[in-house]
This record gives sequence, structure tokens and C-alpha cells, in this order.
Amino acid sequence: MKPKFSSGDKVFAKVRGYPPWPARVEGLADETPNKMKYHIYFYGTGETAVVKGEDICSFVENKTRLGKPKKHKNFTEALIQIEAELSPEEQQTLSELEQSFKEQTSLNDTTGDDAKRSSTTGKSKTSLSPTPKVNKPKEKKRKVDSDSGTEEDQKKRASVVSNSDLEHKNAEVMSRSGRKIKPKRFADFEDEGNEENSPVHQPVKPISKVAPVKKIDKDETGEDKYVIAYVNNEKVKIPLGYNQPQFSSEQRLNEWKFKERSYANSLKKRLESGETLPFEIDAHMFKWTKENAEQPVIQDNLMRTEIIRTETLLLELDLNIRSALNIKNADTKKCLTYLEQLSQLKLTALMLKKHPDVVHTIKKVRRYVGNVPRALTEEEEQAFHRDAEEIRNKAEHVYSKFQSLFFFPNNKSFWDAFEEERENFDKITKHMNSEEIVGMIKEPE
Repeated sequence: MKPKFSSGDKVFAKVRGYPPWPARVEGLADETPNKMKYHIYFYGTGETAVVKGEDICSFVENKTRLGKPKKHKNFTEALIQIEAELSPEEQQTLSELEQSFKEQTSLNDTTGDDAKRSSTTGKSKTSLSPTPKVNKPKEKKRKVDSDSGTEEDQKKRASVVSNSDLEHKNAEVMSRSGRKIKPKRFADFEDEGNEENSPVHQPVKPISKVAPVKKIDKDETGEDKYVIAYVNNEKVKIPLGYNQPQFSSEQRLNEWKFKERSYANSLKKRLESGETLPFEIDAHMFKWTKENAEQPVIQDNLMRTEIIRTETLLLELDLNIRSALNIKNADTKKCLTYLEQLSQLKLTALMLKKHPDVVHTIKKVRRYVGNVPRALTEEEEQAFHRDAEEIRNKAEHVYSKFQSLFFFPNNKSFWDAFEEERENFDKITKHMNSEEIVGMIKEPE
């Protein structure tokens, strides 16, 4: 089965008692290579765990759904850290997905408003459209009229009254069928003349104020100057560009800008979620940028120091293992100790490509039998063979751990695939000197 995730992938990982958390894949779990469990590093907390593949999903593809502000401690910090480590391609994809999500949300809101508006108008028409009843002349009045005047006058008068009533009734029906009557709340302050001449769409005018707000603000705002948050239909500006340090490359500058904008977006989410921040935004961003201006350089130096320390220990253990298994004077106990220490190191694929001799040593130790010293008793010889078997098993475990750091096709042996990977690494770094290769902390592009 082909692994779904590779070493270094940015993901959301789920463990019991916590929501899906920003994390990084460190490699396949060497204990269960066929069940697709992964070694996971969690941002914000720095903790690690072995997580099933079914509890892991892509960070970039699911950030709009799972990256909403949460009350859990360190969650916001975890989002900032993982977004700061995204590649430019991942950042571009994430921006496009977030923009698409915002547009879809805006479209849904507009559709909902239109539906409500249509429903309101329909109800108004239904409740107000019935034609008012025309009061019929009472019989007594007609009787009185018939008593006063000749029969011919009565016929003329009846004809005039009948025609007048009919015209009035028809006029009322036409006036109501040719327009939409405004709800009473909008017409209280108008007289009947204005009501008769009011345009069809006049009643829904007040509802159309919401949609253009963001569009106007977006046109007026400079994206490089601040991030806009909307709180109670009012915009809050989160400034950008304070205390920007000088960088030697455009890539480092872009990384800084992305980190600053990510933090500003985290403040935006907190504001829009209804949280009341205990500080003034402008002053806080000035303080934050000042404190973090040199942090990228410091973090790189700390990471480089830690990697060099690990690689130095790796080379020392490699030398000690080979010395302990010397043909003339093998010390199996010491070899087992060194193998155990090697299995505890936090290694990366880059470290092994920089020092391939370590992989070659462990590959050979997996087949170790050893020469039994001549001066051993039968009991000591049996103990030697037991140690040799334990050395092979321990070396197999370490070799499996090396293998979990890479993702190669199943139809190819790890050693052959590693050799191809190492040759490719040598081609990419052939223009570098040994100091540059040793100081490398990221995969070359």
C-alpha cells in the first residue's frame, strides 16, 4: 500500500481529547509499516505521537474548515507556526482556497438575504392585496329617492350612481393590480397621493445596504498596509509593516511578511469571533513586530546548531559501532549500547543523504555473525552468539527506522532507492563546498 503522506507534509492530525490539530508528518511509524501509522509532530505544543492515517488530513485543503479559532490553549500559536513553514506553492494554494471560501460564503449570505426579502414581499402582497369591500347603498336611501321625484328622474339618477360606483370600483382594482403595495410601516408618513405614485421597488430599498460594504473597503484599503477585521459591521484596521528588518534575500523578506500577515489574520479571527482583546491593536502590532524582528534568524541558528549536534553524534556512533565489532577484539555489549543510542536519535532523510556511510554500516551489521574469540568457554561462546543475534535484530530495527524516513516504491529495495536518492543529492550539491553541505538544514531545491 502506497503511503498517503510524505515526511514534512503539513496536516491536521486528530488524537483523543483534542480537535484536529496543526501538525507535521515526520515519517511512517517503524513499529507498524504496513498499517499506515505516522510519526506526527504537533505545532504549538511540540509534542509527538503515532497517529493512524485515517485521522490525518491535508492542512492546506482543510484549513478553512478546521482552522477556525478555538479556545484550546496553543491552537492559535500552532496555526501561526505551521503557516510560517508552508512552501510558496502551498501558501498560494491556501490563499486561493481561502478567497474561494470567502466568495462562496458571501454568495450564500446574499442568496439568503434575497430569499428573505422575497418572502417578506410576498407576505406583504398577500396580506394587503385584497380589494376593500365597497359599501352598498342601503335600501332605505333608494326608497327615499324613489319617493322624491318623478319615475324618469329616478331612472337617470340610478343609472348615474351605478356607473359612478362601477368606475370607482374598477379604478381601485386597476390601481392595486398594477403595483406592489408597500407595507403599512413604510407608508405611515405618506399621504394617499404619494402611495399611488410610489415605484415598485421602493419598499425593499433599506435592505440593500449590507452587500457593498466590503467591496468599498476593499477598494479603499492597501493590502500591504493592514488587514481588515469586521466587528459589528465596523471595520478594524490591523496595521502591517512595523519594525520590518533588513533581509539579505527576497525569500527571507517574503517569509517575514507571510509570518506577520498570518499573525494579523489570527488577531482578525479572534476579533470577528467576538473576543475582546485586552490591548490596543496598533500598539500591540508595533510591540509584536519589534520582538519578532530577529526571531527568524535566531530560530534558524538554533535549528542549525541542533542539527549539527545530532549529526556529530550520529557520526560518532557510526565510528563506535564499527570499532566495537572489530574482527580481532569484538565487544558486543558496547555495540548494543551504541545501536540503542542510535535508535533514539531524531534523524531526518537529509541527514542520511549527507552521511550515507551510516546507512551502509547498519546495512552490514544486519548480517553480523562475528568471529568467536578462541579463549572463550562454552558458556561464554553461547552468550556471544546471543549477543550477535540481538545485534542483528537491533540493527534491523534501526534500518527500518531509516527506511521510514523515505517514501520509495514498494517494488524497489530500500538500498537501491536510497543510492539513487543519494546520487541525485550529489548532483544538486556538486557546486557546494563541504562546509555549505554540513550547514544545510533544508532539502536543496
